[in-house]
Amino acid sequence: MNKKGGSMKTFAELSPEEILSLAIAIEASNAEHYQEWADRFQPFDTVVSRLLEDLAKEEEVHGKQLIDLYHSRFGKRIGKIKPEEVERQIERPALPDNHFFVVDPDMAHNILWAALRTELKAREFYERLTEQTKDKALLKVYKMLAAFEEDHVQALQNRLAHLKRGINHASPLTDKTALHE
Repeated sequence: MNKKGGSMKTFAELSPEEILSLAIAIEASNAEHYQEWADRFQPFDTVVSRLLEDLAKEEEVHGKQLIDLYHSRFGKRIGKIKPEEVERQIERPALPDNHFFVVDPDMAHNILWAALRTELKAREFYERLTEQTKDKALLKVYKMLAAFEEDHVQALQNRLAHLKRGINHASPLTDKTALHE
């Protein structure tokens, strides 16, 4: 229960343990979404499919880093807090219809925009954490994750620009030189 008598917590009410638990849950959820989207993109655009697969893999790596940090700071048992239990939604990819197929550039554009909005929110989330934490170990991780999310933002913006121009050759995240074209 929060101070207003509701069941949702405000971000300010979260403990460092809850923040890490929430970040772990969000990274795992995003990895699942990106992998599903990559699979759906495969028949339409293999380049975007690879980009989304790479995003999914990086989200998994971020989650593992956060789990390791959680274990080292708070023990093995990770607390359970869901993004929907926090007043302001943080970082969750969303499309109006979960049952979609990528069959045209408009759908591709919508999916990439959903991913971009997610990564922008993620960057904002981690940047906000860097402003709020006084713990040096947590601060270092949050700064690193904010920088990773910025790389994701750049990759998605580049791919959207290519899509807008009708160019079908974006480099996946594994080619870091393409992130700053």
